[in-house]
Amino acid sequence: MSQDETGLQWQKLCEEADAAREAFSRAFGPVNRKFAAIGRGRSNVNPTDAERTEFERARHAWQDVMRRMGEFVIRYDEGSGRKLGWPTELGR
Repeated sequence: MSQDETGLQWQKLCEEADAAREAFSRAFGPVNRKFAAIGRGRSNVNPTDAERTEFERARHAWQDVMRRMGEFVIRYDEGSGRKLGWPTELGR
């Protein structure tokens, strides 16, 4: 894979990760607020089915992007003949 192809694929993954993180944050908010209110004894209202469904959808999408980013890093590193590890320029 050329450097340009690598850069384009990584950029696409980063854009997907940003979108998935934003979607997860939006879905997490209502669920978090309701469970926090329950925990403080201020409410007994559970998240709605729609809120839970959106939370699960967003969580799975976020996890999928993170998995694909991890696979990309491993494939790139294996293809380059290098081993993943602590960058030597940072010292030990």
